[in-house]
This record gives sequence, structure tokens and C-alpha cells, in this order.
Amino acid sequence: MISSIALVLAQAGSYGSILVYETPKGKAGWDRGYATATVLNENEAVAGYACETVGNHGEAMFAKPFVWQSGTFRWLPLGKAEYGRVFAGNENTLVGEILIDYKTLPAKWTADPKVGWAKPTLTQLGSEGGYAIAISETGTIWIKHAEHITCLGASTTRIKLEKFDIVGVDAKDRAWGNQYSSLGFASTRNGESAAYLEEGKLNALPYKVKARAVNSKGVLCGVEVDTAVQSSWGPTERGPVIVADGKIISILLPKNRFSDVRDINDSRQVVGSFNVAESKPKKGESEFHSVGFIYANGGIKLLSPPASDASDFSPLRINDRGTMVGVSTVQSRYRIYLRRPR
Repeated sequence: MISSIALVLAQAGSYGSILVYETPKGKAGWDRGYATATVLNENEAVAGYACETVGNHGEAMFAKPFVWQSGTFRWLPLGKAEYGRVFAGNENTLVGEILIDYKTLPAKWTADPKVGWAKPTLTQLGSEGGYAIAISETGTIWIKHAEHITCLGASTTRIKLEKFDIVGVDAKDRAWGNQYSSLGFASTRNGESAAYLEEGKLNALPYKVKARAVNSKGVLCGVEVDTAVQSSWGPTERGPVIVADGKIISILLPKNRFSDVRDINDSRQVVGSFNVAESKPKKGESEFHSVGFIYANGGIKLLSPPASDASDFSPLRINDRGTMVGVSTVQSRYRIYLRRPR
């Protein structure tokens, strides 16, 4: 069953904005920094990774992980590694990868019981190549390897499953994500569709949807796809949706070039963005800017830029308090902002 959320656009209420991190000023294009936030917990700890240059092939893997909380920014320890990235986290643990001699290895960072993130501890999760992609509130960690997934919980489980990308886990320790048939151009996923992993079994959803995130109750947000219309980048994406209670709920947005959703909380608030063409783009800047939005209670509200010199804002994560974290771009620099509803 498919239903639609009416297109109700309004300016979102006032949000307080706090700058978390800003990349160094660089040139437009390849020679510029990159930063993203991948974690926002209920205590408003923000984590992610940043690199000095994206390189000519988008080498964001040559990044360094960070954590921010209560106004203090810290780089996370890397041990013998040169680089690392954080992909997920709960209240006390962050998981991701470290890079040693160009080999990607799964890792976790744990907050100190007494001083929290002022003194995090790095733990390498084995010597087999891969990366830790998800962690539940109970501490179960999912690690993606080339041809299987390792689940580290009360016991260790290895599941032979190659073509499945995890986007998150729910309170029942089910891992949600997308299964796919093969890799296409630039590592795009062919035949990608939402599914969940439970007790070692992969269960496909009966919808043409690509999952982006899941809340603790197993409610998905993602994008609906049209498999009949293909390009080198995969099937055409129709637009953002919520999958809940046995039905797809379409989130209708203005006509635009690209739209996407990034996260959903337990109140079914969804954050995302869509692109709008610049009438007079600045030299070296993109021809489009991102307009962030939040869906809540059947309506869509637009998010204004967090600073006077920022032209855009793309929310990436939202917690159950309605606080969000996202990115803005200013003169080829990335800025990460925490935004609290007032």
C-alpha cells in the first residue's frame, strides 16, 4: 500500500546552531577538504571524519576520525594507523575502520568510564580486513568483510553474505540495509533493494525501496526506485519515502534535480535535503545548493542555513530530542553544525 504525505512547505522553527568543525580553506575541486558527521547520540556527542583533500578520485578514506561533545572537538586516537573513519555509534562506543599499510581493519573507540570522550580507547577488532559498520544500543557490532558479515555480541557469528550493505540496526538487533545483485559503474549497486538480517537470515522487503536509515522500532526511511528506468548510475530514484506498518509513505517535495533522506528518529521525524539551482553561482562553487528539510507530523519544513555566510545546509542525523547535525559549504569549505530546536 502506498500513501502520500501532502506537500506542505513552511519555514522550520528557530534552531540554535553550534559550529562543530570546519575544514581548512582550500581550492575548489580536488584540492579541498571534506568532512561529514555519521553519529549523533542522545547526549549530543557528534562523531565523523574529515580529510584535508578529497583527491581526484574522492579519497575520503584518507581521513581522520573525530568526536565532539559539549563544545570540545577531539581527534580520535589511531594507534599505529595513519587514517580512520567512524561510521556508527551508541552512547559510549564508536565503530568504524582504521587504515594500516593500506589495509582496512575494523575498529572501535570507547569512552572512558570516568572522563568520557576526553580519553577514548581504540581497539582493533581482529586482523581480517573489513570495517565495523553498525552497533546496537546493547553493544552488538556488525563488521563487513569481503564475503561475509561478522556479528560481535554475546557470541561471535559469521554469516556468509557478500552483497548486503547495512545502514543501521533496531532495538531487536536486526540489521537493516540493502541487498544487491552485482556491482556496476563506479561501484554502484545493481538491483539494490531494502532487506533486514535477523538471526543469520536475510529477509527482503516487498517494496522497490533503497534504505537510508532505520530507527529503533524498525521504521525505515529511504528512496523509492523505478527499476524500469535505468542509467549507468542504477535505477531512477523517484523520491524519499518512509516504510512503516506494512506500507510506503511518500514524502512529496518540490521538483528538483536530486532529493534524499538521511535519518529517522523514534518519533518518525525524517531529515534530508534537495538541490536547487543557483541563479548566479560563484566562481569555483557548485551550480546547485542544498536545501535541508525535516518531515514531522505529516508536514515538511525547510531548514534555513545555520550562518549568515552559508548558503545551504544538509542535515545528516537527528536524535530523539529533535536535535540534528549536518553540513554546510562556504567557499569550498565544509562546516559541520549541531542544531538544536529552541
